Amino acid sequence: SLYVNPWYTLPPSPRDNVELMTWIERILPEDEALASDFSTSAAILAHTGRPILLQPKYETVRSRERIESFCRALYQGRPDELAAWMRSLDCRWLVLNRPFVGGNAQDLGGITPQQFALYRDTAVVALMSDDANVFTRIPGFELVYASPPQLRFLSYRVFRLR
Repeated sequence: SLYVNPWYTLPPSPRDNVELMTWIERILPEDEALASDFSTSAAILAHTGRPILLQPKYETVRSRERIESFCRALYQGRPDELAAWMRSLDCRWLVLNRPFVGGNAQDLGGITPQQFALYRDTAVVALMSDDANVFTRIPGFELVYASPPQLRFLSYRVFRLR
């Protein structure tokens, strides 16, 4: 009962988690689903009861296909393609856990600058950018929440489709 898995103590911090869950409960409509990675989605479902698009379990074909289509739209698609995917599922909210999704967009798996150039126009690079001139001005997306700036690592970002 005293064992703590260090994987769960990496960023986001417990404070980030509490801040995000409180914000979601206060702001997001109770009847609207949100898109996020399947790990963050599970926490949101458990703590807030809000509907989620990606289930934490992926034993079924449907849940695996939805996770795969989300990952393709996020990592390979442009922002407008991710927005279209979300609209196809009647979803306006996107919650990004930066450490889970990839931290700094320019550190996606230790890729070279030449490889990074291939991803320049993808949704993940725009949404995960450290440049506020980029992540606050993505066509079709509005940044509505970011982890408090006093925290060492800005772990969460929430976007709403425009």
